[in-house]
Amino acid sequence: MKKDKYKFLCFLTVACIVIGMLPAINLYKLSKDYDFKKLFNTDRVEKYVNYSFYKLFNISLESNSVVVGDDGFLFLGNRHANVLHKSQGLFDFNKADVAIWTDKLKSIQQWYESRGIQFVLVIAPNKHTVYNNKMARWSRHNSSNRTVTDEIVDIAKTKEINLLDLRSILIKSKTQYDDLLYLRTDTHWNGLGASIAYEETIKYLNHRYNESYQTPVYSYRKVDDGGKDLARFLKIISILPKNHETSIWFDFDKQYDVCLGDINKKTHDLEECK
Repeated sequence: MKKDKYKFLCFLTVACIVIGMLPAINLYKLSKDYDFKKLFNTDRVEKYVNYSFYKLFNISLESNSVVVGDDGFLFLGNRHANVLHKSQGLFDFNKADVAIWTDKLKSIQQWYESRGIQFVLVIAPNKHTVYNNKMARWSRHNSSNRTVTDEIVDIAKTKEINLLDLRSILIKSKTQYDDLLYLRTDTHWNGLGASIAYEETIKYLNHRYNESYQTPVYSYRKVDDGGKDLARFLKIISILPKNHETSIWFDFDKQYDVCLGDINKKTHDLEECK
């Protein structure tokens, strides 16, 4: 009984010390911009705890939102549209729903082409798919599991939908470049990944519609960058080095004009290209 009472007092003492430290830390940080509501905010403590687990143990304390992989890679977690389960082939989807969706997609394609507009659906794979080898082992995709994307691609082919599946192209491309195609601390591809997707789309359009579109001539350079959105989810973006991430910037051989033409949503008429 005395031991239990002693343990309780120790716990209470430690809890009071920890709780008491929060306003002290926040008051010190907010000395120039005092806000009583933020005195018990845990963000400053969490970011250092999260950063320690991220750097030392490759562990995310917010794994439902962000999954930590190998070599500092961060991936979006299941809290966001079940993206992890979808990439693993564990998401339970209805084949009938996919069939209905692809029927609508076919109708959209026919609508565009009837107005002289070339149409192609491009599947832009997420980082989970392209850098599956960088994910934590427990979260990787098993090739025997069929994904909802696999189902969409197969049905779209039977309905002759113009579809460009970039998954295998980008997976192959990542071995041909020394630089990454996706950002370590974001869900998105970087400029290099986007440029590959762009060039492959132009190739597809040329083949499908017997065109001869030319891609612009450009070179790319690497630019030091800080953490991105997934690091923000872990609240560690402010303490990552300024060169933690590498962005890709492009230099073009000349000035290119871009023409943007909208479609009137009410009348469905094509507006002037400007």
